[in-house]
Amino acid sequence: MQDSQEKSPSKESKKPSAGWYKPRYVRIGVLNGPDGRPVIVDGTYVPYFKMRGMWIHRLGGTARSRLLIEEEPGRIILSVDKPVVKVKKSRGAKSA
Repeated sequence: MQDSQEKSPSKESKKPSAGWYKPRYVRIGVLNGPDGRPVIVDGTYVPYFKMRGMWIHRLGGTARSRLLIEEEPGRIILSVDKPVVKVKKSRGAKSA
């Protein structure tokens, strides 16, 4: 015999997703200023979008890496830029 009570979905707060799967779409929103109001330049709202998730890491993007931004008509192309190599000067090295 089955329970007559239906199991209701848990009302516990969901854990944030790590974003393992690439979203199909990203919505372009409006940039808000520090006061929370939309930023308007020359009568136009400033477009804004954010991407996050482990799918970026799978494509070679790591925290603090740089993205190369290219454009074509109707397209924004983001590529992981070559890593910047920092060279440390050794102590006592003399500059020429």
